[in-house]
This record gives sequence, structure tokens and C-alpha cells, in this order.
Amino acid sequence: MTSNASSQADVTSVTLDGVAQLFEHRWIFFFVFFALYVFVLVSDVLVIYVICSQRSLHRPMFVLVAAVLLNSLTGSAAVYPRLLSDLASGLRQVEVPRPVCVSQAYVLTSLGSSSFMLLAAMSLDRYVSICRPLRYAALMSRAALAALLLLCFLLPAALVGGAALQAARLPLCRTRLRRLYCDMYSFLSLSCGGGAALLLQVYGLLCSAATMLVPVIFVLVTYVVAGVELLQRRLQGGSEPEASVLSSLLGLIIPTVCNPLVYGLKVKQILTPLKRLLRIS
Repeated sequence: MTSNASSQADVTSVTLDGVAQLFEHRWIFFFVFFALYVFVLVSDVLVIYVICSQRSLHRPMFVLVAAVLLNSLTGSAAVYPRLLSDLASGLRQVEVPRPVCVSQAYVLTSLGSSSFMLLAAMSLDRYVSICRPLRYAALMSRAALAALLLLCFLLPAALVGGAALQAARLPLCRTRLRRLYCDMYSFLSLSCGGGAALLLQVYGLLCSAATMLVPVIFVLVTYVVAGVELLQRRLQGGSEPEASVLSSLLGLIIPTVCNPLVYGLKVKQILTPLKRLLRIS
């Protein structure tokens, strides 16, 4: 029993099996992911630059758009470079040091929660501008906007940080993840920490409710109150390896690629100066 417990505590790395599912066509996936990453980098940086450089865009709505894209850009940097390196390495199974896996899981979970809260902040801005136009300048002042942004980033970072610190200390019974990258819930599934692991999962559910479910409900409610024309419908989504890898791909591609399209390149006030910047007629 002592030897088994010691071996569990001595686990220093996690194996990502997801790359094996892409191995036969890894170079095709490499160039596809590389092209997607370049698109994310270029589009996000360009839109953020346009918002920062145009004084007419220094308004709460566009500042929040820039925050969403910066959030997406940071999340992409936490996944794409290592994934490209793993695909180019030619290895079917990728060994990831345990601290690196926990760190990546922390960053992705924290930024994922921040994205939901930023969407709620954007809906709040639209609600105030439509339903409280006379008080908009006071309610969405620079100080209020700064406080809102700090809340969107620091609250998930603090809540998820506590879970990540505890997760890093749990003993692991398994070391294989059928994923392309580490995420918090998959990492916890490897644990054999018993009551501690269960308590941590409950804590994770509460954090998710606070940083994801509540903002989503808030978004829906405020958009309904502001008007049907502003209602946005969100469609969100196994034990099989292919299903796990597919969910990894969708979770990676959809947010990072769609964010600049939805929140930047489709907004006329941003697209017009962007065309001037790129000299596009």
C-alpha cells in the first residue's frame, strides 16, 4: 500500500494520446493548424491595433471587443505553439511534465471563464446604452469599465488558481489523456485523491456556475430585455478516443477563429479603418 501510494505521488508527467489520432496525417493537420494560428494572430492583433489607434473607438463596447480578442490571443498562445511542436515531433504519444500540464489547464480554464464574463460585460454595455441611454456615460465611465475588466480577468484567475494549486497536489492513478492539450477537468479525471478530488470537482462546478453559467444567464436576460433584435443564441455542444480528440479540436478552433470574425472583422466601425490601414478599397 505504501509503495503504491508512493508511486502515485511520484508521477511527474502526463501522456497526451490525442496526437496519435492525427499521426497518419499529421503534416496536413500541422499546416492547417499553422494557417489557423497565423490567421488568429494577424486578425486579432490588427483589430486590437485599430481599436487602440482610433480615438473614435475608445468607447466601452470596442474596449470590451479588444479585451475579448486579447483573451482569445492569449489562449491561442497557450495551445497552438505546443500543438504544432507536438505534431512536428513525429511522436505518437507526447509526454508533458505535470507542472506544465497543470499550468496549461489553469490558463485555458481561467481564460475560458473570462471569455464568458466578458460576453456578459458586453451585454451589460448594450443593455445600458439601449435601456438607460441618459445615464450611459455615468454608468459606463472609465473607472467603471476598468473595474469591470479587472473583475472579468481577476475573478476567474483567482477561483481557478485555487483549484489548480489543489489539483497539482493530488495523487494520480492514471497518466494518459485522450486530448491534444491539458484541461482542468480531464486532468482531475486522472486523480485518485478520493474525497479531496471529489471536493475539488464540486468546487470546480461552483466556480463554473459563478464564472460561466451566471454570465450566460445574464447575457440572455439582458438581451431579451434590450430587444429581440439584440438576442444572440449560443449553441453549445465520450469515452471514444475520436470523440475526445474531436472535442479538443472544436474547443480549440471555434473560439479562437470565430472571435475575430464575430467581434472584429464584421463590425463596420472597425472594418473601415482596418481597410484604410491595409489600403483595401
